[in-house]
Amino acid sequence: MAMTDLTLHLQSPSGPAYLAQPAIRWSETLNRWCVFSPELIREVMRDRRFAVPSYDLTPLERRFGIDLSLTRDVVERIPLAMEGERHRRQRAEFARSIMAGSPAAQAAFETRLIERLATLNALSAGGTFCLVDDVLRPASRAMISALVDIPIDAIGDVEKIPQTFDDSVSIKRRRDIDALLRSIRAACPHADPLHRLGTIMVSANTLLGSLVRSLADQLQRNPGVGLAAIAWPRELPCTSLSLVEKTCLTDAVVGGVPIREGDRLRLYVEAAGIDSEGGHMPSDLFFAVGPHRCVGMSLSVAIWNCLTRILSGQRTAWTLVSQHVRPMDRVFNFPEKVVVVSHAC
Repeated sequence: MAMTDLTLHLQSPSGPAYLAQPAIRWSETLNRWCVFSPELIREVMRDRRFAVPSYDLTPLERRFGIDLSLTRDVVERIPLAMEGERHRRQRAEFARSIMAGSPAAQAAFETRLIERLATLNALSAGGTFCLVDDVLRPASRAMISALVDIPIDAIGDVEKIPQTFDDSVSIKRRRDIDALLRSIRAACPHADPLHRLGTIMVSANTLLGSLVRSLADQLQRNPGVGLAAIAWPRELPCTSLSLVEKTCLTDAVVGGVPIREGDRLRLYVEAAGIDSEGGHMPSDLFFAVGPHRCVGMSLSVAIWNCLTRILSGQRTAWTLVSQHVRPMDRVFNFPEKVVVVSHAC
């Protein structure tokens, strides 16, 4: 894949691409500032002069004569898409909901993961499978279903839903997302499903993608090593949410560069998880800092530790064969297919 600013976050390996970048630069392709320095990313995230961009879908609905009203209603309940007192209230609601649902979510993830591994262990030596389809997507969907108390196992490609926050996504994809949300709402037993749908919107491919990328990274670092012998990191070394966006509310200076009111900034949070040799390592910036720090961070880390604890009990070695990311993705780095060969050890 030829690297442009549109696909920089999709490069593999991504480390050298990030290490080659300056702290901050203007992109004519993206028409916004690109920020790569972890220190500057922290500064912007904590500075109230920078806010989340508008995700208002009304202009698209009017321009194309389409109905995205459910997507719009869900976005308006997500703290990611707002600031100020409204953000504080919605963030508190999300935090309470995630805390209440986390025990059931972790239990559901563990149960489904063990079931999937038992099936895979029945493979003969040299058996090939996909980390996404055969292992982690089923466990992730079970976890989210338990977290929001809505069954989503049989509902289409729910991993598309977070692409709502990609301002370059096609109108067809937006219609698909709205249809998926309507299918989930129809299966919801609760009178007010919007914040539950919002939880799905912000997590459906973010945690799953981060788990897959982190697991694939560790397999690459440990070729031929049994799963039980890998020194698994305590925190996720990779993220599938490679970048976040901000808008400048008033003239400011970042890293000595003047930023004008209305300018957009793309913060490459994944760059904070690249070591001096281009390898991946955990970073708190994967979950943001400041007022928009991810309320699901504790659950995400707990799910990763559950995954690695269970893998440490397996008497197999997994060899990575190939990886394919979701194409035309301008926000996420979501691995659609990761092929692995299993060997007894």
